[in-house]
Amino acid sequence: MILQKYKSNYLLIGAVFFYCTFLIIYFSIIYFDIITFEELNNKSRLNSVNNLKMLMISAILIAPIIEELVFRGYFTNNKNLKFLSIIGLPLFIFFTKSFYLIIIIPYIGILLFDYFSFKKINTKILFISNALIFAIIHYKVEHFNEIITIIPILAQFGTGLLLIWVVINFNIKTSILIHSLHNLIILLPLIIILQFPPKTVNFKEVENYKITWNKIPIFNNELTLIKKPNDFEISANNISPIDLYKTYVKLEDNINLYNKEPFFKYNIVIKKLNSSAIKLDSLSIKNLLIESELIIEN
Repeated sequence: MILQKYKSNYLLIGAVFFYCTFLIIYFSIIYFDIITFEELNNKSRLNSVNNLKMLMISAILIAPIIEELVFRGYFTNNKNLKFLSIIGLPLFIFFTKSFYLIIIIPYIGILLFDYFSFKKINTKILFISNALIFAIIHYKVEHFNEIITIIPILAQFGTGLLLIWVVINFNIKTSILIHSLHNLIILLPLIIILQFPPKTVNFKEVENYKITWNKIPIFNNELTLIKKPNDFEISANNISPIDLYKTYVKLEDNINLYNKEPFFKYNIVIKKLNSSAIKLDSLSIKNLLIESELIIEN
């Protein structure tokens, strides 16, 4: 059997099991109408992220390097990488502001004991604890309020198991590469959808105004332009709905709103329908965008 020459194959089997379990649950929820795809999208953890380029750089280049050194460095044969992993995990939690993960203190204690002691800890305990912390680190406290928002934790736990298996059977460089490719594969469908959006032109009449919008490719040569020829008209090109709304609010205002479809760029035109229309302001823009289902309020 091809896997016989590798160590700790239960990690690989576990990775496949948890990833498949995630996919079965995810698509069952949609298939049996437990929750619609639109509702699932609205609850996405990506709703608070607006910059696709920064997400891509972080997910494909930065995160794989940092996370592999911090989480899987301990499972290499390099003592320096092991120690870097021990001190790096608390620092990682501090800089990502995941302070609720103070619960990992016992895990750090176990690593220190294992590092300095001649009596080694059971590797299965280290592997499973590491993969679990790796999965949880991707969440904020509020994500645990609903089962829907934490379903992907199964896939992330499986990914953690897979990457540990790669490190102990190959090396840290290979795990970084696979981690990067894994994130690229996850982002690729999103990138394709964003680059080739439907060409439909939509419109809606709300409170004596007509708002017209259409999606445009995320990667384009257009400049972001906002024209406000008067108090009753606005024309915006290559912009997200939230960024348009922000042009009507003060910087210090607390904006508890999100783009309904993260990352999409639009051309948006707003014009009054009659003389009864009030001047455009933050409240009227907000209502227009919410009624048009371009933004959602949390």
